[in-house]
Amino acid sequence: MISSFRKNRGLGLMELLIGVSVGMMVTYFVMNIMVTSNRSANQSNSAAQSQETGRFILHWLTKEIHRAGYTPNEQEGRTTPMAPLCGGAAMPPAAGAACSFESTDLSDRLALRRLYRGATTPRDAQDCTGVNLALADDTPLVDVYWIEPNFAGAGADDNFNDVFRCVTYNENTGTVVAPAQTLAVGVENMQILYGERDATGRRYVSADQVNNWNNVHAVKLSILTRSFADQAQRAQQRSFVLLDATPLTFNDTIARQIQLTTVFLTNED
Repeated sequence: MISSFRKNRGLGLMELLIGVSVGMMVTYFVMNIMVTSNRSANQSNSAAQSQETGRFILHWLTKEIHRAGYTPNEQEGRTTPMAPLCGGAAMPPAAGAACSFESTDLSDRLALRRLYRGATTPRDAQDCTGVNLALADDTPLVDVYWIEPNFAGAGADDNFNDVFRCVTYNENTGTVVAPAQTLAVGVENMQILYGERDATGRRYVSADQVNNWNNVHAVKLSILTRSFADQAQRAQQRSFVLLDATPLTFNDTIARQIQLTTVFLTNED
């Protein structure tokens, strides 16, 4: 009986090199997919953060602007919906800062007027943040909304310390009726135009160009918000233009969003 044996040979050098090369290529593509996916998720999350902040602020302000000019007595005409332009340099919540502020380099300030009434809906007897008040009926109130950069209360190491705040003033005394509160963080700029009716029609102007605050029928808002993540996108120079403001230019990796809305006043004569 004759037996035949087959000689087994291992992998050759060329085969090993090909196998290693294919393995490295597969590993590279898998890692590249993972890095790209992680970067995309980070960018999407950062964009969502800034968008949600902007949406929250605009939703809040829309409801509050609808109350501007409110008077409890339906037989009376509305009160002037906005406080006049600031005549001094006082910043909220300091006394004497219940006024509209206009700037093309800094953020604008929104100052909404209304009358207090304790026996109507609960919101009419609260400050801008929902704190219950105890005042005489028909006391004129001014709800002031502004952006405070480098707010100390956010913490020394907090990169998101540009905050959106509000406080309510008693217009008769010029002082606040409750402590100021922070409504949102990561808000870098707010610009405002006012829709005014005059003899020539309707126009949107800055606060310093309003001829008669009683003729204001709408408010146009533009908000610039930022993400909570510093490394949200590739570093490059980006510019943002909000209404009549000077362009804001940044050179970093932070995701930012501009959101714009127009709110028509409901308390009109």
